[in-house]
Amino acid sequence: MAEQLVAQLDSARIQRALVLSVAYWFGSELMPGVDRDLTLSDEHARVRAENDWVASQAARYPDRLVSFCSVNPLKVYALEEIQRCGRHSVVRGLKLHLANSGVDLRKRADVEQLRRVFRTANEANLPIVVL
Repeated sequence: MAEQLVAQLDSARIQRALVLSVAYWFGSELMPGVDRDLTLSDEHARVRAENDWVASQAARYPDRLVSFCSVNPLKVYALEEIQRCGRHSVVRGLKLHLANSGVDLRKRADVEQLRRVFRTANEANLPIVVL
Protein backbone atom coordinates (compact mmCIF):
# COMPACT_ATOMS: atom_id res chain seq x y z
CA MET A 1 0.00 0.00 0.00
CA ALA A 2 2.74 2.48 0.93
CA GLU A 3 4.47 1.74 -2.38
CA GLN A 4 1.34 2.69 -4.30
CA LEU A 5 0.93 5.93 -2.39
CA VAL A 6 4.58 6.91 -2.89
CA ALA A 7 4.29 6.10 -6.61
CA GLN A 8 1.26 8.40 -6.81
CA LEU A 9 3.16 11.09 -4.93
CA ASP A 10 6.07 10.74 -7.34
CA SER A 11 3.72 10.97 -10.31
CA ALA A 12 2.24 14.20 -8.94
CA ARG A 13 5.66 15.51 -7.84
CA ILE A 14 4.54 15.68 -4.22
CA GLN A 15 7.27 15.24 -1.66
CA ARG A 16 5.36 14.29 1.50
CA ALA A 17 1.94 13.05 2.54
CA LEU A 18 -0.04 12.67 5.72
CA VAL A 19 -1.49 9.19 6.23
CA LEU A 20 -4.58 9.25 8.45
CA SER A 21 -5.78 6.15 10.25
CA VAL A 22 -9.47 5.26 10.12
CA ALA A 23 -9.32 3.22 13.32
CA TYR A 24 -12.19 5.25 14.78
CA TRP A 25 -14.48 3.26 12.43
CA PHE A 26 -14.33 0.29 14.75
CA GLY A 27 -15.88 2.38 17.52
CA SER A 28 -18.53 4.07 15.39
CA GLU A 29 -22.16 3.05 15.19
CA LEU A 30 -22.42 4.84 11.83
CA MET A 31 -19.84 2.85 9.89
CA PRO A 32 -21.18 0.09 7.64
CA GLY A 33 -19.56 -3.31 7.84
CA VAL A 34 -18.31 -2.95 11.41
CA ASP A 35 -19.04 -6.01 13.55
CA ARG A 36 -21.50 -4.82 16.22
CA ASP A 37 -21.04 -8.01 18.26
CA LEU A 38 -17.42 -7.27 19.17
CA THR A 39 -16.51 -7.07 22.81
CA LEU A 40 -14.99 -3.76 23.88
CA SER A 41 -11.65 -5.54 24.19
CA ASP A 42 -11.88 -6.90 20.62
CA GLU A 43 -12.93 -3.48 19.34
CA HIS A 44 -9.91 -1.88 21.00
CA ALA A 45 -7.67 -4.60 19.53
CA ARG A 46 -8.92 -3.71 16.04
CA VAL A 47 -8.32 -0.01 16.71
CA ARG A 48 -4.76 -0.78 17.83
CA ALA A 49 -4.17 -3.01 14.81
CA GLU A 50 -5.37 -0.35 12.37
CA ASN A 51 -3.26 2.36 14.00
CA ASP A 52 -0.24 0.06 13.99
CA TRP A 53 -0.78 -0.84 10.34
CA VAL A 54 -0.89 2.83 9.31
CA ALA A 55 2.27 3.51 11.33
CA SER A 56 4.03 0.50 9.78
CA GLN A 57 3.18 1.68 6.26
CA ALA A 58 4.47 5.20 6.98
CA ALA A 59 7.61 3.75 8.56
CA ARG A 60 8.55 2.23 5.21
CA TYR A 61 9.00 5.74 3.80
CA PRO A 62 9.87 7.93 6.78
CA ASP A 63 11.08 10.81 4.62
CA ARG A 64 7.85 10.82 2.60
CA LEU A 65 4.98 9.66 4.81
CA VAL A 66 3.75 11.01 8.14
CA SER A 67 1.21 8.96 10.09
CA PHE A 68 -1.62 10.05 12.40
CA CYS A 69 -3.46 7.53 14.56
CA SER A 70 -7.20 7.69 15.13
CA VAL A 71 -9.70 6.81 17.83
CA ASN A 72 -13.32 7.41 18.69
CA PRO A 73 -12.84 9.98 21.46
CA LEU A 74 -15.90 8.78 23.39
CA LYS A 75 -14.65 5.24 23.90
CA VAL A 76 -13.35 4.18 27.31
CA TYR A 77 -10.05 3.11 25.72
CA ALA A 78 -9.53 6.43 23.89
CA LEU A 79 -7.06 7.99 26.33
CA GLU A 80 -5.05 4.79 26.61
CA GLU A 81 -4.84 4.48 22.82
CA ILE A 82 -3.78 8.11 22.43
CA GLN A 83 -1.02 7.59 25.00
CA ARG A 84 0.08 4.42 23.21
CA CYS A 85 0.15 6.24 19.86
CA GLY A 86 2.20 9.01 21.45
CA ARG A 87 4.86 6.48 22.44
CA HIS A 88 5.05 5.10 18.89
CA SER A 89 8.12 6.44 17.12
CA VAL A 90 6.37 6.86 13.77
CA VAL A 91 3.02 8.37 14.83
CA ARG A 92 3.09 12.15 14.62
CA GLY A 93 -0.51 13.14 15.37
CA LEU A 94 -4.11 12.25 16.12
CA LYS A 95 -7.10 12.29 13.78
CA LEU A 96 -10.57 12.76 15.26
CA HIS A 97 -13.73 12.44 13.22
CA LEU A 98 -16.28 13.89 15.61
CA ALA A 99 -19.49 13.36 13.61
CA ASN A 100 -18.72 9.76 12.68
CA SER A 101 -17.73 9.08 16.29
CA GLY A 102 -21.12 10.28 17.51
CA VAL A 103 -19.77 13.29 19.41
CA ASP A 104 -22.48 15.77 20.38
CA LEU A 105 -21.00 19.14 21.35
CA ARG A 106 -24.28 20.01 23.07
CA LYS A 107 -23.70 17.24 25.62
CA ARG A 108 -21.63 18.23 28.62
CA ALA A 109 -20.23 14.69 28.99
CA ASP A 110 -18.99 14.64 25.38
CA VAL A 111 -17.34 18.06 25.75
CA GLU A 112 -15.65 16.98 28.99
CA GLN A 113 -14.36 13.82 27.31
CA LEU A 114 -13.02 15.88 24.40
CA ARG A 115 -11.15 18.04 26.92
CA ARG A 116 -9.53 14.91 28.32
CA VAL A 117 -8.69 13.71 24.79
CA PHE A 118 -7.14 17.06 23.83
CA ARG A 119 -5.18 17.18 27.10
CA THR A 120 -3.87 13.64 26.56
CA ALA A 121 -2.86 14.38 22.96
CA ASN A 122 -1.15 17.57 24.11
CA GLU A 123 0.78 15.67 26.78
CA ALA A 124 1.89 13.20 24.10
CA ASN A 125 2.91 16.07 21.76
CA LEU A 126 0.43 14.92 19.13
CA PRO A 127 -1.14 17.62 16.95
CA ILE A 128 -4.82 16.97 16.20
CA VAL A 129 -6.73 16.97 12.92
CA VAL A 130 -10.47 17.32 13.54
CA LEU A 131 -12.99 16.43 10.85
